[in-house]
This record gives sequence, structure tokens and C-alpha cells, in this order.
Amino acid sequence: MSTTEDHTSGELREGYAEVGDQRLHYMEAGEGPLVVLLHGFPEFWYGWRLQIQPLAAAGFHVVAPDMRGYNLSSKPDGAHPEVVDRLAILNAAHPRKLSQGLHHPGQLRKSWYFFFFDLPELPEAVVHADHWRFFRHFLRDANPPYTPEETEHYIEAWSQPGAATAMIDYYRRSVRTPPKKAEAALRPIKAPTLVIWGQEDRYLGQELAEPDRDDVPNLDRVERLPGASHWVHHDQAERVNQLLIDFFTPALPAKG
Repeated sequence: MSTTEDHTSGELREGYAEVGDQRLHYMEAGEGPLVVLLHGFPEFWYGWRLQIQPLAAAGFHVVAPDMRGYNLSSKPDGAHPEVVDRLAILNAAHPRKLSQGLHHPGQLRKSWYFFFFDLPELPEAVVHADHWRFFRHFLRDANPPYTPEETEHYIEAWSQPGAATAMIDYYRRSVRTPPKKAEAALRPIKAPTLVIWGQEDRYLGQELAEPDRDDVPNLDRVERLPGASHWVHHDQAERVNQLLIDFFTPALPAKG
């Protein structure tokens, strides 16, 4: 692991974690219990720019990696869920809930791009066209809108060699995995879990917000934020930051 600044600094620091012969790019800040912020499609670490420093100021060591294949990262080995003490999910459905949702026409219409991305070669050609218009389309619901400068940061990340294909391959893998095999791989999430859900999500129906208790037996709650889009951490950053800080605070060392 390497960083460009001393770990005692409260400022944002850039680094790379070496995982075998792979490299995982990340940004980090702060000291204390580790909080890892994992982005979704079509983001990269920058999607958490409004959360990193507030969480660091609250006493956490915050690490926001580029997921494997995204931006500056290559393809590291998988994560280990047994080392997660507390889990917060933002507008992402449990795999079982999503699979169930895809049996209904409403969610199927929202998730059309899953199946478009499964096509060979064509998606790559489409997403590169017109200055990444296809990927920019996914960010359009943000409220307030992403500024031109913020959008250019995303375009720079999408433009990294091989990044577009790697991002699309997540969907190819999910669509091509037989449902029975995917379901057999599911294990209960034992960590206390908070779900934060923007109610105006264009891509995931509200019924997908709450996972089954058998899958997440220690679900703390589902916090629904009216007026927030799929990009809830951008739309209502202060509220999301406070929810995360309050939820993760039990992990902080007790003050003497």
C-alpha cells in the first residue's frame, strides 16, 4: 500500500493497494476504525467525494477505492464479508430481491440496460459515442444536477483504457449466471445493516429497498429519503453523512 501524503494528515490522500499482481486505486482520509466506501455503476471513488471528509472528521479512516476494472484500478481478488462489522447500503437491492423484481414488467423496464449490456461489442461502441452520452444519461436524475466540472471527472474515469468494457462486464456476468447458481451462492449477511434509499430512484423500484430478514437478519432499518434520486449520496449529502456517522459511531473506540 502506498499513499502520496502522510497518514496523520486529515486531507484526502491517494494510494494503491497491491493485491497479488493487481493494483487497486483508492482515495482515503482520516484515522480510526476503517470505513470502506464502495461505489456502483457508472461511478468511481469520486462519487463519494461528499462523504469522505465528513466521515474522516467524525473519527473514521475512510477508504474509497475504484472498484476492480473502474477508473485506475485493475482486477484484485474478491472481498471477505466476514471482516465487515457494520454495513450500510445506498440504493442497491439485495441480489435475491433484484432477481425477484426482474420477474415483474415494471422492474424489467427499469433494468433494460442489464440486457443491452449483455450484447457483444455493441454496448462499447454505443457508450463511447457523443462524448459518453449513454453513461451521462444515467446521471441525469441527480438533484441538484451534476455540474459540467463534476461530469468531466466522470468522463475522465470512463475514458481510462479498458474501463468501459470492465464496467459493462459486471452486467454481462450477472445476466449470464444461471439464476439457480446465483441463488445458491447467497449467504446471510450477519453484520448490522442500514439501508438508505432515495425514493425517486428511476432504476430500482421502492419495493426492492427492504431485504428479506432471512437474508439480512440484523437489518437495522430502511431509511427512505423523499425527493432523492438513485444518487442519494449526492442529492442529500448532509443527511446521508449524518446517517452514516450515527450508524458507524458504535465502532469508534470509547472515550476515556
